[in-house]
Amino acid sequence: MSTLDKSYQEKRDFMRMKIDAPLPVTLDYQDQILTGMCRELSGGGMQVTLEQPLPEGAELELKLASPHGHNPELHARARVVRVSAGEEGDQLIGLELLALLE
Repeated sequence: MSTLDKSYQEKRDFMRMKIDAPLPVTLDYQDQILTGMCRELSGGGMQVTLEQPLPEGAELELKLASPHGHNPELHARARVVRVSAGEEGDQLIGLELLALLE
């Protein structure tokens, strides 16, 4: 089945995984370290919540680690593709994963 045959919600290359227990994510953007929570994760990106917005198109480095100390952590280069207001005054940031880093 091609992506044209799929409903809009199924046109993603990867399934999204909602994370009920938020995972801390560290974002390095223009030498500024920001801490947020990962809300959704997929093979191609993630949605995080932050207190401040980031500009669409901004590229950053991220680290996502398990709070249980499991290794390895996700270390990647990402691009901001979407920014919207969250429910609690925070910002929902959609990130596209560009490259995995070591």
